[in-house]
Amino acid sequence: MEKEAATTSWSSFVRSLLRCGERAAHIARTIRSEESLFSLLIEEKTGASNTKLSGSDFKTLADVLIQCCIEAQLTHEYPCLAGRIHGEEESTFTNQLGESIRVVVDVCSDPGNDAALRSSVDSTASLLCSVLDRNQTASSALASAVHEPLDTSALEDEVARVGVEGCLDLDRIAFWLDPIDNTSGYINSAESADHSDHAGIHCVTVLLGVYDVATETPIAGVVAQPFYRRSANCSSDTSSSKGSDCCWNGRTLWGVSDGDTRFHSESLKQATQRTAPSNGHITVIGSRHERSSLVRCLESTGNAEVTENQATSSEEQTSPSENSATSSAKTSLSSSPSELSSSSGCRGVRFVSGHGAGYKALCVATGDADAYLLSTPSTYMWDTCAVQAVLSSMGGVIVNYTDALHSVVSCGHVPDWSALRLRYSFTGIPGEDAPKRWCNTRGLLAVRDVSLGKHLLSLCPAAQGAT
Repeated sequence: MEKEAATTSWSSFVRSLLRCGERAAHIARTIRSEESLFSLLIEEKTGASNTKLSGSDFKTLADVLIQCCIEAQLTHEYPCLAGRIHGEEESTFTNQLGESIRVVVDVCSDPGNDAALRSSVDSTASLLCSVLDRNQTASSALASAVHEPLDTSALEDEVARVGVEGCLDLDRIAFWLDPIDNTSGYINSAESADHSDHAGIHCVTVLLGVYDVATETPIAGVVAQPFYRRSANCSSDTSSSKGSDCCWNGRTLWGVSDGDTRFHSESLKQATQRTAPSNGHITVIGSRHERSSLVRCLESTGNAEVTENQATSSEEQTSPSENSATSSAKTSLSSSPSELSSSSGCRGVRFVSGHGAGYKALCVATGDADAYLLSTPSTYMWDTCAVQAVLSSMGGVIVNYTDALHSVVSCGHVPDWSALRLRYSFTGIPGEDAPKRWCNTRGLLAVRDVSLGKHLLSLCPAAQGAT
Protein backbone atom coordinates (compact mmCIF):
# COMPACT_ATOMS: atom_id res chain seq x y z
CA MET A 1 0.00 0.00 0.00
CA GLU A 2 1.42 3.36 -1.04
CA LYS A 3 2.14 5.92 1.62
CA GLU A 4 -0.30 8.83 1.47
CA ALA A 5 1.46 12.09 0.60
CA ALA A 6 1.71 14.62 3.41
CA THR A 7 0.56 17.99 2.12
CA THR A 8 -0.52 21.32 3.49
CA SER A 9 -1.40 24.71 2.09
CA TRP A 10 1.39 27.24 1.69
CA SER A 11 -0.62 29.77 3.68
CA SER A 12 -0.91 27.46 6.69
CA PHE A 13 2.73 26.49 6.46
CA VAL A 14 3.95 30.09 6.32
CA ARG A 15 1.82 30.96 9.32
CA SER A 16 3.43 28.07 11.23
CA LEU A 17 6.90 29.34 10.34
CA LEU A 18 6.00 32.86 11.44
CA ARG A 19 4.74 31.62 14.79
CA CYS A 20 8.06 29.81 15.26
CA GLY A 21 10.00 32.94 14.36
CA GLU A 22 8.06 35.08 16.81
CA ARG A 23 8.53 32.53 19.57
CA ALA A 24 12.26 32.44 18.89
CA ALA A 25 12.55 36.23 19.05
CA HIS A 26 10.60 36.32 22.31
CA ILE A 27 12.90 33.75 23.91
CA ALA A 28 16.01 35.60 22.69
CA ARG A 29 14.83 38.83 24.30
CA THR A 30 13.79 37.14 27.53
CA ILE A 31 17.12 35.37 27.97
CA ARG A 32 19.06 38.58 27.45
CA SER A 33 16.86 40.61 29.76
CA GLU A 34 18.83 40.03 32.98
CA GLU A 35 22.61 40.41 33.02
CA SER A 36 23.06 38.20 36.07
CA LEU A 37 21.07 35.46 34.34
CA PHE A 38 22.63 35.95 30.93
CA SER A 39 26.16 35.29 32.19
CA LEU A 40 25.10 31.77 33.19
CA LEU A 41 23.96 30.87 29.72
CA ILE A 42 27.15 30.96 27.65
CA GLU A 43 29.09 27.85 26.72
CA GLU A 44 32.24 27.83 24.59
CA LYS A 45 32.12 25.35 21.72
CA THR A 46 35.01 22.94 21.30
CA GLY A 47 36.06 20.23 18.87
CA ALA A 48 33.69 19.42 16.01
CA SER A 49 31.09 21.86 17.33
CA ASN A 50 33.37 24.84 16.72
CA THR A 51 32.61 26.12 13.23
CA LYS A 52 34.91 29.13 13.36
CA LEU A 53 37.97 29.06 11.13
CA SER A 54 39.93 30.52 14.03
CA GLY A 55 39.26 31.77 17.53
CA SER A 56 36.49 30.92 19.94
CA ASP A 57 32.91 29.99 19.10
CA PHE A 58 30.11 30.24 21.62
CA LYS A 59 26.57 29.09 22.04
CA THR A 60 24.02 30.27 24.56
CA LEU A 61 21.02 28.62 26.03
CA ALA A 62 19.06 30.82 23.63
CA ASP A 63 20.62 28.95 20.68
CA VAL A 64 19.77 25.53 22.09
CA LEU A 65 16.36 26.38 23.48
CA ILE A 66 15.19 28.19 20.35
CA GLN A 67 16.28 25.38 18.06
CA CYS A 68 14.56 22.80 20.24
CA CYS A 69 11.39 24.92 20.40
CA ILE A 70 11.21 25.31 16.64
CA GLU A 71 11.78 21.61 16.05
CA ALA A 72 9.21 20.65 18.68
CA GLN A 73 6.56 23.02 17.32
CA LEU A 74 7.02 22.04 13.68
CA THR A 75 7.03 18.30 14.32
CA HIS A 76 3.98 18.72 16.57
CA GLU A 77 2.08 20.34 13.69
CA TYR A 78 3.69 18.23 10.94
CA PRO A 79 4.93 14.88 12.35
CA CYS A 80 6.37 13.87 8.97
CA LEU A 81 9.10 16.52 9.38
CA ALA A 82 10.79 14.59 12.21
CA GLY A 83 14.45 14.04 11.41
CA ARG A 84 14.49 16.67 8.67
CA ILE A 85 14.96 19.80 10.75
CA HIS A 86 18.68 20.54 10.92
CA GLY A 87 20.36 23.34 12.80
CA GLU A 88 23.67 24.79 13.83
CA GLU A 89 23.37 23.66 17.43
CA GLU A 90 23.28 20.35 19.26
CA SER A 91 20.48 19.81 21.74
CA THR A 92 22.79 19.64 24.75
CA PHE A 93 24.03 22.45 26.97
CA THR A 94 26.72 22.29 29.63
CA ASN A 95 26.06 24.46 32.65
CA GLN A 96 28.63 26.10 34.89
CA LEU A 97 28.59 23.10 37.19
CA GLY A 98 29.93 20.99 34.34
CA GLU A 99 26.67 19.11 33.86
CA SER A 100 25.64 18.33 30.28
CA ILE A 101 21.87 18.40 29.86
CA ARG A 102 19.87 17.50 26.78
CA VAL A 103 17.20 20.13 26.23
CA VAL A 104 13.77 18.77 25.25
CA VAL A 105 10.64 20.88 24.85
CA ASP A 106 7.17 19.38 25.12
CA VAL A 107 4.57 21.29 23.12
CA CYS A 108 1.34 21.89 24.98
CA SER A 109 -1.38 20.11 23.03
CA ASP A 110 -4.08 22.45 24.36
CA PRO A 111 -2.60 25.92 25.11
CA GLY A 112 -6.10 27.28 25.71
CA ASN A 113 -6.45 24.96 28.71
CA ASP A 114 -4.86 26.64 31.73
CA ALA A 115 -4.12 23.34 33.47
CA ALA A 116 -2.46 21.84 30.40
CA LEU A 117 -0.43 25.00 29.83
CA ARG A 118 0.72 25.08 33.45
CA SER A 119 1.77 21.44 33.24
CA SER A 120 3.92 22.19 30.17
CA VAL A 121 5.46 25.25 31.83
CA ASP A 122 6.28 23.26 34.97
CA SER A 123 7.83 20.43 32.97
CA THR A 124 10.07 22.80 31.00
CA ALA A 125 10.95 24.76 34.16
CA SER A 126 12.09 21.56 35.85
CA LEU A 127 14.42 20.76 32.96
CA LEU A 128 15.78 24.31 32.74
CA CYS A 129 16.40 24.40 36.47
CA SER A 130 19.13 21.81 36.02
CA VAL A 131 20.69 23.90 33.23
CA LEU A 132 20.54 27.11 35.25
CA ASP A 133 22.40 25.88 38.30
CA ARG A 134 19.13 25.29 40.22
CA ASN A 135 17.94 28.87 39.68
CA GLN A 136 14.20 28.29 39.95
CA THR A 137 13.17 31.91 39.36
CA ALA A 138 15.08 32.13 36.11
CA SER A 139 13.89 28.68 35.04
CA SER A 140 10.25 29.61 35.53
CA ALA A 141 10.67 32.85 33.59
CA LEU A 142 12.24 31.04 30.64
CA ALA A 143 9.66 28.26 30.72
CA SER A 144 6.93 30.89 30.52
CA ALA A 145 8.69 32.44 27.51
CA VAL A 146 8.66 29.04 25.82
CA HIS A 147 4.97 28.34 26.37
CA GLU A 148 3.02 31.53 27.03
CA PRO A 149 0.62 32.55 24.25
CA LEU A 150 1.94 35.17 21.83
CA ASP A 151 -0.08 37.46 19.62
CA THR A 152 0.99 36.71 16.04
CA SER A 153 -2.24 37.92 14.46
CA ALA A 154 -0.60 40.84 12.63
CA LEU A 155 1.83 38.56 10.82
CA GLU A 156 -0.79 35.94 10.08
CA ASP A 157 -3.15 38.61 8.74
CA GLU A 158 -0.36 39.77 6.43
CA VAL A 159 -0.19 36.29 4.90
CA ALA A 160 -3.88 36.59 4.08
CA ARG A 161 -3.46 40.08 2.59
CA VAL A 162 -0.54 38.99 0.42
CA GLY A 163 -2.75 36.20 -0.90
CA VAL A 164 -0.42 33.25 -0.33
CA GLU A 165 -1.84 30.22 -2.07
CA GLY A 166 -0.82 26.85 -3.41
CA CYS A 167 -0.10 23.43 -1.96
CA LEU A 168 3.14 22.13 -0.44
CA ASP A 169 4.28 18.50 -0.45
CA LEU A 170 5.90 18.14 2.97
CA ASP A 171 7.69 14.94 2.00
CA ARG A 172 10.06 16.82 -0.29
CA ILE A 173 11.36 19.44 2.14
CA ALA A 174 13.91 19.80 4.92
CA PHE A 175 15.14 22.67 7.08
CA TRP A 176 18.31 24.52 7.97
CA LEU A 177 17.97 26.67 11.10
CA ASP A 178 20.23 29.16 12.79
CA PRO A 179 18.58 29.87 16.13
CA ILE A 180 20.83 32.86 16.90
CA ASP A 181 22.90 34.21 14.03
CA ASN A 182 25.65 36.56 15.21
CA THR A 183 25.89 34.90 18.61
CA SER A 184 28.94 36.97 19.55
CA GLY A 185 26.88 40.10 18.96
CA TYR A 186 24.07 38.64 21.03
CA ILE A 187 26.50 38.07 23.87
CA ASN A 188 28.62 41.21 23.68
CA SER A 189 26.87 43.98 21.74
CA ALA A 190 25.70 47.18 23.39
CA GLU A 191 22.04 47.86 22.77
CA SER A 192 22.43 50.90 20.55
CA ALA A 193 19.49 52.30 18.62
CA ASP A 194 21.90 53.50 15.91
CA HIS A 195 21.77 51.16 12.88
CA SER A 196 24.09 53.17 10.67
CA ASP A 197 27.24 51.17 11.38
CA HIS A 198 25.70 47.72 10.71
CA ALA A 199 26.95 46.52 14.09
CA GLY A 200 25.19 45.94 17.36
CA ILE A 201 22.36 43.95 18.81
CA HIS A 202 20.04 44.75 15.87
CA CYS A 203 22.29 42.54 13.69
CA VAL A 204 21.15 39.43 15.58
CA THR A 205 18.75 37.30 13.53
CA VAL A 206 16.84 34.04 13.80
CA LEU A 207 16.91 32.13 10.51
CA LEU A 208 14.41 29.45 9.42
CA GLY A 209 15.18 28.10 5.96
CA VAL A 210 13.23 25.47 4.03
CA TYR A 211 14.75 23.71 1.02
CA ASP A 212 13.66 21.18 -1.57
CA VAL A 213 15.63 17.98 -0.91
CA ALA A 214 15.66 16.88 -4.56
CA THR A 215 16.74 20.18 -6.12
CA GLU A 216 18.71 21.39 -3.07
CA THR A 217 17.03 24.77 -3.55
CA PRO A 218 15.67 27.06 -0.80
CA ILE A 219 11.93 27.50 -1.24
CA ALA A 220 10.85 29.35 1.92
CA GLY A 221 12.51 31.47 4.55
CA VAL A 222 11.68 33.40 7.70
CA VAL A 223 14.09 35.93 9.21
CA ALA A 224 13.34 37.38 12.63
CA GLN A 225 15.19 40.34 14.14
CA PRO A 226 14.44 40.21 17.87
CA PHE A 227 16.10 43.59 18.55
CA TYR A 228 15.05 45.58 15.51
CA ARG A 229 14.00 48.84 17.16
CA ARG A 230 13.95 50.18 20.69
CA SER A 231 10.45 50.80 21.95
CA ALA A 232 9.38 54.41 22.25
CA ASN A 233 8.45 53.93 25.92
CA CYS A 234 11.87 52.48 26.81
CA SER A 235 14.12 54.69 28.95
CA SER A 236 17.43 55.52 27.26
CA ASP A 237 19.37 54.65 30.40
CA THR A 238 18.72 50.92 29.81
CA SER A 239 21.11 50.87 26.86
CA SER A 240 24.23 50.17 28.88
CA SER A 241 24.48 46.42 28.52
CA LYS A 242 21.35 44.35 28.78
CA GLY A 243 17.76 45.51 28.71
CA SER A 244 14.28 44.18 29.26
CA ASP A 245 12.21 42.47 26.59
CA CYS A 246 9.68 45.30 26.64
CA CYS A 247 12.36 47.74 25.49
CA TRP A 248 12.56 46.16 22.06
CA ASN A 249 10.33 45.72 19.05
CA GLY A 250 11.29 42.94 16.69
CA ARG A 251 10.39 42.39 13.07
CA THR A 252 9.92 39.23 11.04
CA LEU A 253 10.31 39.05 7.26
CA TRP A 254 9.53 36.08 5.04
CA GLY A 255 9.46 34.85 1.48
CA VAL A 256 8.31 31.85 -0.58
CA SER A 257 9.87 30.91 -3.91
CA ASP A 258 8.71 27.52 -5.10
CA GLY A 259 8.44 27.38 -8.87
CA ASP A 260 5.63 29.70 -9.88
CA THR A 261 4.62 30.18 -6.24
CA ARG A 262 6.28 33.44 -5.14
CA PHE A 263 5.22 35.61 -2.25
CA HIS A 264 6.98 37.75 0.34
CA SER A 265 6.43 40.21 3.18
CA GLU A 266 4.58 43.39 2.30
CA SER A 267 7.43 45.49 3.69
CA LEU A 268 9.79 44.07 1.06
CA LYS A 269 7.69 45.41 -1.81
CA GLN A 270 9.45 48.77 -1.77
CA ALA A 271 12.86 47.12 -2.11
CA THR A 272 11.72 45.09 -5.13
CA GLN A 273 10.55 48.26 -6.85
CA ARG A 274 13.81 50.13 -6.27
CA THR A 275 15.85 50.31 -9.47
CA ALA A 276 18.74 52.55 -8.42
CA PRO A 277 21.24 52.07 -5.59
CA SER A 278 20.88 54.38 -2.61
CA ASN A 279 22.88 57.56 -2.00
CA GLY A 280 24.23 57.55 -5.54
CA HIS A 281 26.55 54.65 -4.77
CA ILE A 282 26.43 50.90 -5.10
CA THR A 283 26.59 49.80 -1.47
CA VAL A 284 28.30 46.45 -0.97
CA ILE A 285 28.14 44.99 2.52
CA GLY A 286 30.62 42.38 3.64
CA SER A 287 32.86 41.11 6.40
CA ARG A 288 35.25 43.34 8.28
CA HIS A 289 37.78 40.56 7.55
CA GLU A 290 37.29 40.68 3.77
CA ARG A 291 40.48 40.73 1.68
CA SER A 292 41.78 44.27 1.43
CA SER A 293 42.76 43.73 -2.22
CA LEU A 294 39.16 42.93 -3.14
CA VAL A 295 37.80 45.92 -1.22
CA ARG A 296 40.31 48.20 -2.97
CA CYS A 297 39.27 46.88 -6.39
CA LEU A 298 35.62 47.51 -5.65
CA GLU A 299 36.18 50.97 -4.29
CA SER A 300 38.66 52.03 -6.98
CA THR A 301 35.70 53.29 -9.00
CA GLY A 302 34.98 55.75 -6.18
CA ASN A 303 34.66 58.98 -8.14
CA ALA A 304 33.81 57.56 -11.57
CA GLU A 305 30.23 57.43 -12.75
CA VAL A 306 28.99 53.89 -13.29
CA THR A 307 27.69 54.01 -16.86
CA GLU A 308 28.16 51.83 -19.89
CA ASN A 309 31.24 53.92 -20.74
CA GLN A 310 32.97 53.20 -17.43
CA ALA A 311 34.75 50.13 -18.81
CA THR A 312 36.89 52.30 -21.08
CA SER A 313 37.82 54.86 -18.42
CA SER A 314 38.54 52.16 -15.84
CA GLU A 315 40.86 50.28 -18.20
CA GLU A 316 42.89 53.43 -18.71
CA GLN A 317 43.51 53.61 -14.97
CA THR A 318 44.52 49.96 -14.44
CA SER A 319 47.97 48.53 -14.86
CA PRO A 320 48.82 46.48 -17.98
CA SER A 321 48.85 43.29 -15.95
CA GLU A 322 45.25 43.90 -14.86
CA ASN A 323 43.91 44.84 -18.30
CA SER A 324 43.92 41.32 -19.74
CA ALA A 325 41.91 39.96 -16.79
CA THR A 326 39.30 42.71 -16.68
CA SER A 327 38.96 44.21 -20.15
CA SER A 328 36.75 41.62 -21.85
CA ALA A 329 34.57 41.21 -18.76
CA LYS A 330 33.96 44.94 -18.39
CA THR A 331 33.30 45.46 -22.08
CA SER A 332 30.80 42.61 -22.22
CA LEU A 333 28.99 43.51 -19.03
CA SER A 334 28.87 47.22 -19.77
CA SER A 335 27.96 47.15 -23.44
CA SER A 336 24.23 47.37 -22.86
CA PRO A 337 22.77 50.31 -20.91
CA SER A 338 19.76 48.19 -19.97
CA GLU A 339 21.99 45.58 -18.32
CA LEU A 340 23.31 48.22 -15.95
CA SER A 341 19.96 49.88 -15.35
CA SER A 342 20.29 49.36 -11.64
CA SER A 343 23.64 51.13 -11.45
CA SER A 344 23.52 53.59 -14.34
CA GLY A 345 24.21 57.15 -13.28
CA CYS A 346 25.55 56.14 -9.87
CA ARG A 347 28.93 57.07 -8.51
CA GLY A 348 31.20 54.23 -7.56
CA VAL A 349 31.10 51.43 -5.06
CA ARG A 350 31.00 51.90 -1.31
CA PHE A 351 32.06 48.89 0.80
CA VAL A 352 30.71 48.69 4.35
CA SER A 353 31.30 45.99 6.91
CA GLY A 354 28.56 44.40 8.96
CA HIS A 355 28.02 41.73 11.60
CA GLY A 356 26.14 38.48 11.05
CA ALA A 357 25.76 36.67 7.73
CA GLY A 358 21.99 36.58 8.03
CA TYR A 359 21.81 40.30 8.75
CA LYS A 360 24.08 41.22 5.83
CA ALA A 361 22.05 39.16 3.37
CA LEU A 362 18.86 40.63 4.84
CA CYS A 363 20.22 44.14 4.14
CA VAL A 364 20.21 43.24 0.46
CA ALA A 365 16.59 42.07 0.64
CA THR A 366 15.45 45.22 2.46
CA GLY A 367 17.40 47.60 0.21
CA ASP A 368 19.80 48.76 2.93
CA ALA A 369 22.59 47.37 0.74
CA ASP A 370 22.75 46.57 -2.96
CA ALA A 371 24.94 43.47 -2.62
CA TYR A 372 26.54 41.21 -0.05
CA LEU A 373 29.90 39.86 -1.11
CA LEU A 374 32.05 37.33 0.72
CA SER A 375 35.11 35.73 -0.88
CA THR A 376 36.02 33.39 1.98
CA PRO A 377 34.54 30.09 3.25
CA SER A 378 33.11 31.52 6.46
CA THR A 379 29.36 30.92 6.19
CA TYR A 380 27.33 27.75 6.47
CA MET A 381 24.06 26.40 5.11
CA TRP A 382 22.19 27.48 8.23
CA ASP A 383 23.43 31.07 7.70
CA THR A 384 22.11 31.49 4.17
CA CYS A 385 19.20 29.13 3.46
CA ALA A 386 16.44 31.35 4.86
CA VAL A 387 17.57 34.63 3.32
CA GLN A 388 18.30 32.98 -0.03
CA ALA A 389 14.66 31.94 -0.20
CA VAL A 390 13.54 35.47 0.70
CA LEU A 391 15.78 37.01 -1.97
CA SER A 392 14.62 34.46 -4.54
CA SER A 393 11.00 35.40 -3.85
CA MET A 394 11.96 38.97 -4.86
CA GLY A 395 13.81 37.91 -8.02
CA GLY A 396 17.24 38.06 -6.39
CA VAL A 397 19.93 35.41 -5.97
CA ILE A 398 22.71 34.17 -3.72
CA VAL A 399 25.39 32.50 -5.81
CA ASN A 400 28.75 30.84 -5.42
CA TYR A 401 31.16 33.79 -5.66
CA THR A 402 34.27 31.91 -6.81
CA ASP A 403 32.62 30.13 -9.74
CA ALA A 404 30.65 33.22 -10.76
CA LEU A 405 33.88 35.21 -10.83
CA HIS A 406 35.57 32.46 -12.84
CA SER A 407 32.78 32.71 -15.43
CA VAL A 408 33.38 36.44 -15.76
CA VAL A 409 37.14 36.02 -16.09
CA SER A 410 36.94 33.16 -18.61
CA CYS A 411 34.04 34.19 -20.85
CA GLY A 412 33.04 37.71 -19.86
CA HIS A 413 29.65 36.89 -18.41
CA VAL A 414 27.71 34.50 -16.16
CA PRO A 415 25.88 32.12 -18.53
CA ASP A 416 23.52 30.59 -15.97
CA TRP A 417 22.97 32.23 -12.58
CA SER A 418 20.65 29.47 -11.40
CA ALA A 419 23.42 26.89 -11.86
CA LEU A 420 25.64 28.84 -9.45
CA ARG A 421 23.12 29.31 -6.64
CA LEU A 422 24.08 28.00 -3.21
CA ARG A 423 22.77 24.48 -2.66
CA TYR A 424 21.56 22.74 0.48
CA SER A 425 21.67 19.18 1.77
CA PHE A 426 22.31 17.18 4.91
CA THR A 427 24.43 14.05 5.07
CA GLY A 428 23.62 13.19 8.66
CA ILE A 429 27.05 11.64 9.12
CA PRO A 430 28.74 12.69 12.37
CA GLY A 431 32.44 13.38 12.59
CA GLU A 432 35.07 16.03 13.08
CA ASP A 433 34.61 17.36 9.53
CA ALA A 434 30.82 17.54 9.68
CA PRO A 435 30.56 21.35 9.90
CA LYS A 436 32.96 21.72 6.97
CA ARG A 437 30.62 19.68 4.78
CA TRP A 438 27.92 22.27 5.37
CA CYS A 439 30.18 25.23 4.68
CA ASN A 440 29.64 27.57 1.72
CA THR A 441 33.22 26.88 0.74
CA ARG A 442 33.41 29.12 -2.32
CA GLY A 443 32.11 32.34 -0.87
CA LEU A 444 28.92 34.06 -1.93
CA LEU A 445 27.43 37.03 -3.75
CA ALA A 446 23.89 38.11 -2.89
CA VAL A 447 22.02 40.65 -5.05
CA ARG A 448 18.44 41.68 -5.73
CA ASP A 449 19.34 42.61 -9.30
CA VAL A 450 21.32 40.12 -11.39
CA SER A 451 22.61 42.83 -13.74
CA LEU A 452 24.18 44.59 -10.77
CA GLY A 453 25.80 41.30 -9.76
CA LYS A 454 27.34 41.04 -13.22
CA HIS A 455 28.76 44.53 -12.94
CA LEU A 456 30.28 43.93 -9.51
CA LEU A 457 31.92 40.72 -10.67
CA SER A 458 33.49 42.66 -13.53
CA LEU A 459 35.33 44.77 -10.96
CA CYS A 460 36.72 41.80 -9.01
CA PRO A 461 39.15 39.87 -11.27
CA ALA A 462 42.04 42.27 -10.64
CA ALA A 463 41.96 41.19 -6.99
CA GLN A 464 42.45 37.53 -7.83
CA GLY A 465 45.74 36.37 -6.41
CA ALA A 466 46.44 39.73 -4.80
CA THR A 467 47.39 39.96 -1.18
